[in-house]
Amino acid sequence: MKRTLLTILMFATLLLPGPAGAAKLVVVFGLDETGSYSFREKSIAVASRVISDLKPGDVFYARRITHSSYNDDCNIFRLNLPEV
Repeated sequence: MKRTLLTILMFATLLLPGPAGAAKLVVVFGLDETGSYSFREKSIAVASRVISDLKPGDVFYARRITHSSYNDDCNIFRLNLPEV
């Protein structure tokens, strides 16, 4: 598959049961920074929109896709909205 698909990588969502029976949303997001994808700014805007729509208890994971991102030592960023 093309790297284009990796940028819009898995807006995979997984519903997890919450303590009060509410569903938590888990979002996994990959951002292609190899230069092969011309919609980088649009991808960042999509990620920003998803983050702004998260609710307490939701989790957002992000990973930069680079030429060396196949290494296990690359960072995976996690944004966890605390439940109130």
